[in-house]
Amino acid sequence: MASTTTTTMTSSQPFTHVQEPSMGAAPMQPQAIGGEQAYKYDVLKQSMPGVSIFLQPIAAPSALGFASFFAACWATSTWYCDWYGSNLTPLYIAPFVLMMGLAEICAAIWCYPARDTTGTVFHGTWGALWTAWGVVGVMAAQKLLAASPLNLVEKWGGQSEFAMWLVTVAAITGCLCLVTVHRDILIGSVACLQFIGTVLLFGGMFNDIGEDSSRRTMKAGAYFWMVASIVALTRSAVYCLPQIRQDEYTDMITSKVYRGQARVAVPIGEPGIKKGC
Repeated sequence: MASTTTTTMTSSQPFTHVQEPSMGAAPMQPQAIGGEQAYKYDVLKQSMPGVSIFLQPIAAPSALGFASFFAACWATSTWYCDWYGSNLTPLYIAPFVLMMGLAEICAAIWCYPARDTTGTVFHGTWGALWTAWGVVGVMAAQKLLAASPLNLVEKWGGQSEFAMWLVTVAAITGCLCLVTVHRDILIGSVACLQFIGTVLLFGGMFNDIGEDSSRRTMKAGAYFWMVASIVALTRSAVYCLPQIRQDEYTDMITSKVYRGQARVAVPIGEPGIKKGC
């Protein structure tokens, strides 16, 4: 029987222990062996390869990411919907949005060791947007900007600079919508709703289409943002559920394509060990 080698990756990150035939070794053929070796070959051929995956204990970073996203998105969307505030309101909510953006960026960074690619892209993109919005608001409040790129006094129309921010964010969010909606219903819904709302806000900000038209378009987009923030909060709550209940709710929000797949390992609430990976 061909010799085997053991490949071990050691680092601070999770590593995999895999047994595989050595390089250059001839594959085992039933015709070339007989007796006890043939029996061992049949057993080996029908058995699963011995692969072990070791993960560092880490909570799901997207729980913090979606919670921070909810806070920042809710504060800005309700203001655009005229639920509260005055012309000076953005100057007061800007520090809050800034801190929520930084928290979401931290979640995006922590998504790397958790092997959460979707979380890294989504939270990194939107965390950067909220942080930039907050920085501009704080600088405008301190009168450090001669001319603010964001129209913090009159929010309807005439904000082509901020609209160009939304173009890139909408493009990234739209791509995430296409690749996640078939797997995780809640995350896909957040991306889709946020994409539609961002496009509508862009349309109301970019061109001077009149205050009434701009108001209606931006309000429609802000309501999509508002619904997306609520769905994001729901997804964050699912991450925080105790393990006994988490499987039940995870099955509810997982699409039928992945619902029937076998588990890689028994889920224990750690990223990387989850159903359908």
